[in-house]
Amino acid sequence: MFFIMFIWQPPHFYALAMRRTEEYRAANIPMLPVVKGFERTKKSMLMWVLLLFPLPFLLPQLGTGFIVFATLLNVGWLYLAIKGFKAKEDLKWATGMFVYSLNYMTILFVSMIIFSIFI
Repeated sequence: MFFIMFIWQPPHFYALAMRRTEEYRAANIPMLPVVKGFERTKKSMLMWVLLLFPLPFLLPQLGTGFIVFATLLNVGWLYLAIKGFKAKEDLKWATGMFVYSLNYMTILFVSMIIFSIFI
């Protein structure tokens, strides 16, 4: 669970930082979207989302159903991350990534509880 939470944080906070880039720039806070731009931030977000893929396999005690379910959540986030490279409105896309990240963590942890009960 530590690794999931650790790897989840960068794409979550980069999406938030993209939405608030001008505020970070005005406050002179060197967040990735301010320092390197949106394109580089999207690449970094994609990398972090990809790093989530092996993590469900570290929880075999929750069963195959959990592994499949968590992998599907990862696929959804990967799809959204890839869509960002063709997004016409970066801030709208970043908002979608941010919302997905919140739902991802909530749904994943609730599913851990549910799958641990039914094992």
